[in-house]
Amino acid sequence: MFIRRVASIWVVIAIAAVVILIGVISRVQAASAIPTGLPVLNFEGNSCQEILKQALNTLDATCDRLGRNKACYGNNNIKAEAANNAKLKFDTVGDYAAIQAIKSLTTSPLDTSRGTWGLSLLKLQANLPDTLPGQNVTFLVYGDTSIQNTSGDMKSFYFSSGLGQPTCKEAPGDGIVVRSPNHTEVTFTANGVQITIASTITLKASPNKAMTVDLVEGHARVSTAAGTQTLKPGEFVSVPLGGNNGLEAAGAPSVPAPSSDSSSVKDVVDAMDKVASPDAPVNTVVEGCITEISGDTLVVSGTTVKFDSGKSTFGNLNVGDCIYIEGLTEISPEGQVIVRAITFTSLNNIFGTTSNDANNSSLSSDQGNTNKSGSGNKDDRGKKAKPPKLPKPNDKTDKGDKGDD
Repeated sequence: MFIRRVASIWVVIAIAAVVILIGVISRVQAASAIPTGLPVLNFEGNSCQEILKQALNTLDATCDRLGRNKACYGNNNIKAEAANNAKLKFDTVGDYAAIQAIKSLTTSPLDTSRGTWGLSLLKLQANLPDTLPGQNVTFLVYGDTSIQNTSGDMKSFYFSSGLGQPTCKEAPGDGIVVRSPNHTEVTFTANGVQITIASTITLKASPNKAMTVDLVEGHARVSTAAGTQTLKPGEFVSVPLGGNNGLEAAGAPSVPAPSSDSSSVKDVVDAMDKVASPDAPVNTVVEGCITEISGDTLVVSGTTVKFDSGKSTFGNLNVGDCIYIEGLTEISPEGQVIVRAITFTSLNNIFGTTSNDANNSSLSSDQGNTNKSGSGNKDDRGKKAKPPKLPKPNDKTDKGDKGDD
């Protein structure tokens, strides 16, 4: 009798152990089914707004060190196709890749059941000068959006974005946000449409229908072979699309109209600003004639120009030569106003070309008056140097939209 009872107890214990073991195995199998590289988050019961916030925080955490002409895998999910003969590893959050290595890129729409929303950040040179290595045009591709990098450097590309409405009101419509640094004017071509901005815009496109350009702030011009429109903040234009791929500009931009997308896209713009290239402090111009040269320092209409030691390019300059300098102001640790030179233009091609690399130079204004040219300054021969009206470089900065900063 005793033996039977002991046997029964051991049978019960064995059955319980088997049940526990089956449960453990099931949990392990379920965990192994989660794709590696994806953030494991519990979205059950989370609001759409919480999912969007988590995605934008992931973008901020993973793309903050992105350099020029690179793309960042900011949030799941993204599919990328490699360019010809290019090696590409771009399948996990936090991956970086050269833009030249990417032939096409597609971000996924918001999926509230899985808690995913595709986000990819691009930092591009576009037509910014080489003398601004720390300044980039920032593209944020999000939602159901696909890009074909036709030029290899994204100066020209085709794209389309989803037609459906977001599954929650907090989510912006699928598309691309583009931001230029410090309201510097940049130009690129999207779907055969030339777009010039000194600002922040959003882009959306539906094949064989239309592409829309919404101006968030600053100013923008949208041009096709059939016409041009200039936008003010809060306005949008649409361009009809067609052609063999359904994404070629097929007419003139529409008359600007009030946009209804500004409120929903605000969180995306704010998130992109956190990881965009930092703005240069102030854009400024120094124009006039050289009144003094001493070693690696010269004076242009009362403004002292200094180059880094050993990197002076003043060798062919003489007192009385007149030049135009475009740069960015900042405050030195000593509190002095400094102007970082971007380009030089000389009246008589003094540098050998009409524009020169000045990324190793700085201009320091003795009196902080860097936005005006002096006059009546005497050179070392006692002659007054009168600055002529010089041609301005093609790449101009936006100086008329200060109220939009």
